[in-house]
Amino acid sequence: MAVKRVRILPEDAREYTEQDWLVYGVVPNPKTRDKLLALTVEEMVKYGPASFNANKVCDRIDAKHALVNYYFGNKEMLIAEASVLSYRQSVIEHKANILAAPRDPEKRLRAFLNGELERHRRMGGWAILVSYPILSAESRSLIQQHFGEQLETYFQYYLAMVGTLILDLRNGTLSDFDFDENTIPKSKLLKHPKVVMDGISLVWSAHGLNVWSAGQQLGSANLEDPNFTQKMLIKHHIDNLVELAKGK
Repeated sequence: MAVKRVRILPEDAREYTEQDWLVYGVVPNPKTRDKLLALTVEEMVKYGPASFNANKVCDRIDAKHALVNYYFGNKEMLIAEASVLSYRQSVIEHKANILAAPRDPEKRLRAFLNGELERHRRMGGWAILVSYPILSAESRSLIQQHFGEQLETYFQYYLAMVGTLILDLRNGTLSDFDFDENTIPKSKLLKHPKVVMDGISLVWSAHGLNVWSAGQQLGSANLEDPNFTQKMLIKHHIDNLVELAKGK
């Protein structure tokens, strides 16, 4: 699978084009609040939470530092909302990958798995923190308090996509994926409890690969053997996940 090239963005975010804002944000012509969210995601991806500086985010668009408190209350709430934004966008991206794949159940599943892997590579450690918000007790509490219900809905949406992929693969069907986070086909999927459980197993296993890829686990990051290349091992793991999805 071809890896998307990372768009090189200027340091002065006042020079951003509409496409630049869409690299980490959700709207091409964001207002100041949305700019701060997009730039927070960008800074987290590039430099990590330890080096994150909310004042620098403001400086990049020549905004007053007090705007962080004005729009979000404090830095922790800015980070919390940015992580929720990233999670929501990841789920939307997964669906886009499915629909862009060839109209074949197995190819759709592989596009989903490879797309998720590529996103974690692209977003690095931030992708891990978005799924497992352990940056600080305060940010985790804020996420749960203000966005817990929203995150649960999007996670159920994500699981519904996985379940639908598995059902299509086992039944030889091709779903339209015409549902969204507000119209999740829960009743349909709950008629197939083994599909639901296998879907969760698949997600757990895929997340292990994604977390390893995003952080490049230090003990194995530089290991390379001509008999067991990373590319070969990743393909083997994804092949195993496809076999699980087939029910074998």
